[in-house]
Amino acid sequence: SAIGNQSGDFDIAQVQLELGNVATPFEHRSYGEELALCQRYYQTSYADGTAAGTITDTNRQLFWNMGTDTYVQTQVYFSTRMRSQPTTVLYSNATGASGKVRSSGADKSAATQENSQNMFQLYVVDSVNDTANINYHWTAEAEL
Repeated sequence: SAIGNQSGDFDIAQVQLELGNVATPFEHRSYGEELALCQRYYQTSYADGTAAGTITDTNRQLFWNMGTDTYVQTQVYFSTRMRSQPTTVLYSNATGASGKVRSSGADKSAATQENSQNMFQLYVVDSVNDTANINYHWTAEAEL
């Protein structure tokens, strides 16, 4: 039967959709299990709910150039092995610009290499000062 005109807020939770007309037992996964499954497809350094390219220091990544080389690199390991080699994008934490990291008060061009399902290497293309810190965010996507 039809429900009359209703208004208000409705909360729906713990729903399982089925293909076909036979119900199977309800599957419940913990937040951690569901997160790990999702991280096979997408991972980021940004805090949950923060869009890529957002200007923020929350969860920013940081490493130091401790040598005299202008060619600076580091490795970033994923928390969960991704389903395939992901596409990675770097972002300046201070301006949100893609393909950039922040060092000594300025955005520097940076890129990734040696991408795999487990990690990527970040290298700074522009020269940086000795003992400079390098700040950035990243995303890694391995969608179907």
